[in-house]
Amino acid sequence: MKASAAFNDLYMSMLPSTGRTLAFGNEFMLGDDSGQPPGRGEIEAFLKADRPFKVNFTMMALCTEGAMRVRVNLRDFRLEKNSVLVVLPGSIGECLELGGDCRLAVIAYSDK
Repeated sequence: MKASAAFNDLYMSMLPSTGRTLAFGNEFMLGDDSGQPPGRGEIEAFLKADRPFKVNFTMMALCTEGAMRVRVNLRDFRLEKNSVLVVLPGSIGECLELGGDCRLAVIAYSDK
């Protein structure tokens, strides 16, 4: 039986689209989930993945409403309104808790 990986690779193209997302190939992405209904289907499922991700790009997340808890490189962080989290390539991250009223704006870009 083949063992599964401890984490999944995360590429920019795998980030969920909100209908308010601009992407330029696999080089730059800008998006937010403002105005999305509670539950947010695809976004919530993505954030509640069954294992951590190894991030393969730089990502900046700005919390515009509500709160969430994440773990990046074994350190726990709480994002609240007006807080920013920067995740560098090679980081291992996962969402620990997502408030129903949490809204994010994300900028992601390749280092290539």
